[in-house]
Amino acid sequence: MKRYRRGATLLAAGAVLAACQTLGGSANIVHKTGSTVEQRREVIDTCQVAALREVPPAYKVRSTSIGGGFSPGFCTGFSCYGYGGYPYQTAITSYDPNDALRARQFNRCLAAKGYTVLSRPVCTTEQQAVAYAGRKRQASASDIACVAGEPTIEYRWLRTR
Repeated sequence: MKRYRRGATLLAAGAVLAACQTLGGSANIVHKTGSTVEQRREVIDTCQVAALREVPPAYKVRSTSIGGGFSPGFCTGFSCYGYGGYPYQTAITSYDPNDALRARQFNRCLAAKGYTVLSRPVCTTEQQAVAYAGRKRQASASDIACVAGEPTIEYRWLRTR
């Protein structure tokens, strides 16, 4: 019974956190004055595919081990039993050394097509969201106070180092 409550509590906490992420915060968007949402989606997909072709992933594995030690076990009289150890847990992670280069290539592709990447706050009220989504064409960067319903770009596509 306790296990069920703990799982339900964790599930509820996860749902609350997910809901909080949709309210406020900021979003990385592609901008070109006069472009439509479909055009922005298309340029994001096109440039991501091109960047992946030109700079493919090269995943590597990194292992970090703090170390370990050995104990003599235990001794009783003239006899000693067991020479065990207590190794520390090893952390194994994978990474792609080409991530930053791929992000730079993605940004070059966007720039070649006349687009820039902006970070804008996400609209927090329904009225703001409806007003932004009601525009058929994207306004100039200085006229965009918040965004809603925009195709966003994940941080890994923007990290250039």
